[in-house]
Amino acid sequence: MAKCARRLYAVLMSCALGVAPTAWSLDVLRMGSFPIGGEVISRHDLPVREVSVPGANFTMKVDPNGDYFVDQLYVQYVKLRHPRSKYPLILIHGGGMTASTWEDTPDGRPGWQTYFLDKGYDVYMIDSVGRGRAGMSSAQLQTGEPIYPTAQGTWALARIGPPGSYNTDPAKRVGFPGVKFPLAAFDTLMRERVPSRGSAEAAATAKALSSLIQRICPCVLIAHSSGGPYALEAAVQYPDKIKAVVAIEPAGAPDPSKEAATGNVKSVPHLFLWGDFLGGDPIQQKAMPPVRAWSAALAGAGGVSEWVELPKHGITGNTHVMMMDSNSDVISGLVQEWFVRHGMMR
Repeated sequence: MAKCARRLYAVLMSCALGVAPTAWSLDVLRMGSFPIGGEVISRHDLPVREVSVPGANFTMKVDPNGDYFVDQLYVQYVKLRHPRSKYPLILIHGGGMTASTWEDTPDGRPGWQTYFLDKGYDVYMIDSVGRGRAGMSSAQLQTGEPIYPTAQGTWALARIGPPGSYNTDPAKRVGFPGVKFPLAAFDTLMRERVPSRGSAEAAATAKALSSLIQRICPCVLIAHSSGGPYALEAAVQYPDKIKAVVAIEPAGAPDPSKEAATGNVKSVPHLFLWGDFLGGDPIQQKAMPPVRAWSAALAGAGGVSEWVELPKHGITGNTHVMMMDSNSDVISGLVQEWFVRHGMMR
């Protein structure tokens, strides 16, 4: 009976993740979510407003003055009954995104959450401060406009096509030759994009992530884009708790000339992954040098720091969002092989 119940739970989990239960099932111990980190702040200078009530024919006064719970992370997890990895995995999304980065690909294939669960990891995914299900950030109570991601900007940032190749009409969009991103699913990617406040929420995200690390680690981290600096700084702060870091086209890195802890973090293996079409990308041309300097400093201190530009390894066509590309399982397979080589499995 217990075995049947576990099987039913795995089937329900498969349906929740959009995966055919005949193709994928897991012995899941528990799945759920929790908020972590944050603080309470008070405001007493805000105007009282009269607002309409949806579906009703009256209005009501809303007094926004009082206490606010802000700057927490939202954490979604799936824990296996018999994990085969030594450590849980935390997946950290990039700018203007949420944990949906890792769930399914825009064209409906299983994402990296499914892949690493199947490989035997307990998987934790975050919505960073002010994004998705994380709730309010203190920055949202301040003045100033958030960063709203446009389709044109996302197309360029993700390196899906050459300059000027985006078109409002999907039939007229032109990707790079050999690009692996599923062009027909770009509009789905845009539906996953969310506003953010950039550096205004960075310190709060780092602080809340520290609380998560204290709660569940030792662990391994995979981080994308602007999530990369959080993972790299976490390894510096907690070299005893972070057992490996995979940084996918990270937007920045610690400054080795100012970082006295380089000698400590050398015990943490690092893998840096970069996709294709980098030559004409002004953003990545700015991001890569400081990350390369950090990678070199780790290696110079005697640590493991591997720098992988995928085209140099025969893997071509990958974008900035390589976890969503049509060969995403090839990339996650490369990461898993690296984890195995560095002792992350039982």
